[in-house]
Amino acid sequence: MSRGWVDSGGRSGPLANQLVVGGFHRLRVDRPPGRTLYANRIGGMRVLCPGCEQPLASIFGGAMESWRKGGDGRVLCPGCGVAREAEELTICPPMARGKFALEFRNVMVSELTPLGREVVERLLGSASRSVVSRG
Repeated sequence: MSRGWVDSGGRSGPLANQLVVGGFHRLRVDRPPGRTLYANRIGGMRVLCPGCEQPLASIFGGAMESWRKGGDGRVLCPGCGVAREAEELTICPPMARGKFALEFRNVMVSELTPLGREVVERLLGSASRSVVSRG
């Protein structure tokens, strides 16, 4: 991924603003050894059942721990009795489960440009998601 977007060390190039609105300072590929939950890293996540609006944050945490160890990660809502995938829940701020991520560091605006979305989709597939992270 060059074309003036990043140098070989991951530092932004002169065309970085073609990928992220306002540009970025560094691009890093995060490849943890296992499944990872990508989120804002500062806590305060609100998780609700989309069917009955039951708060599910504590149940969600246990389901994600199970998912990291190979489980399915479905969350059973005690309010309506429906088991849902994490991506079906109402979660604020947004999160994504994955095996790796492209991290755009020190972004000016947390929004990919149309070209940036196209490039990320070409690299990762259509199932990619953008998650804002602080820290």
